[in-house]
Amino acid sequence: MEGSDDEFSPFLEREWSDKKNGKVKYYRRLSAFCNEKFPQIRLATELEKEILIKDLAKSPTFKATKRTLRSLASVDDLSGDQASEVLEAALNNNQIYWIAEEPSVHKTLAEILAPHREALDPELLDDFDRLYAKEGPPAMPKAAVGYGPDPPEDDLFDPPERTETPQSSVAHDEEIPFRPSRPIFPIKILLLHGWHSVPGGVKPSYLDRHGHEVINPALSDDDWDEAVRTAQAEYNRHRPDVIVGSSRGGAVAMNIDSGSTPLVLLCPAWKRWGTVKEAKPGTVILHSEGDDVIPIAESGELVRASGLPESALVVVGNDHRLADPEPLQAMLAACERAVLRGKTGDD
Repeated sequence: MEGSDDEFSPFLEREWSDKKNGKVKYYRRLSAFCNEKFPQIRLATELEKEILIKDLAKSPTFKATKRTLRSLASVDDLSGDQASEVLEAALNNNQIYWIAEEPSVHKTLAEILAPHREALDPELLDDFDRLYAKEGPPAMPKAAVGYGPDPPEDDLFDPPERTETPQSSVAHDEEIPFRPSRPIFPIKILLLHGWHSVPGGVKPSYLDRHGHEVINPALSDDDWDEAVRTAQAEYNRHRPDVIVGSSRGGAVAMNIDSGSTPLVLLCPAWKRWGTVKEAKPGTVILHSEGDDVIPIAESGELVRASGLPESALVVVGNDHRLADPEPLQAMLAACERAVLRGKTGDD
């Protein structure tokens, strides 16, 4: 053929017209031909796209999100409706937007949506651009929050929390966990540690290193009422933006009067301590299927008893400690997202 890729050679067209008494119509793809001539046929490739998009919308873990995005990036010719479904999934599934600033996530989504931006809902696109911006929403200057350079990755796990078994060697996802160069805004976090843990462990250190103010009081291991009184006093004194409760600390968080302050509960031991058996609206729960201390089924039960959406339970991590990179990242994202919702008035 000569000329452009979209045209047959004039010689071939004349040849076909003279000998076959017909006219050549050029289709760049088989899918276009089938859509016009056999609209009732659904090609396997189209079915694959629909399955991938549904998988993305219902993705239950960060790893599943990344795996599905890699598959979606390899397919061609998403329709406008399919691109719209991808956009809605990116805004509605916390297993996608909580890792929004990982390069493999925001870059892939941006490339998928780019050919369809003019046809997509502009309000949803604005939300996408704000949520998936590489730099995130404006932050306070580093000097104002005392935010310095990131520490080495190996420092994430020092010091270990008392009485808990050391972190086992686990093969994580192939990508380096996302660690932002600055917080989306400095927030005040009340972190209530677990039974026989101490202040200054892995979790408060991680949040502090990401530029946030962490109040991490020592809670009594032997006196439940005293632990609740201490937590209540710290809440009243500091009025934090969000409360994180780990294991027994999650039960403490549920049993203090914290008004509308959002809760992020990590493997909460709510069935073992306290009298409160429901979590407030907006609560997010992180739990590992590999937890051999507090069964993940208890968090599922708490979600149902509290009338929370299924998405409130985030399955992440390898064990009860939730001290691996992925659950630490999820904890940070849950805190920032909870406060961002409050500042922007989102549900």
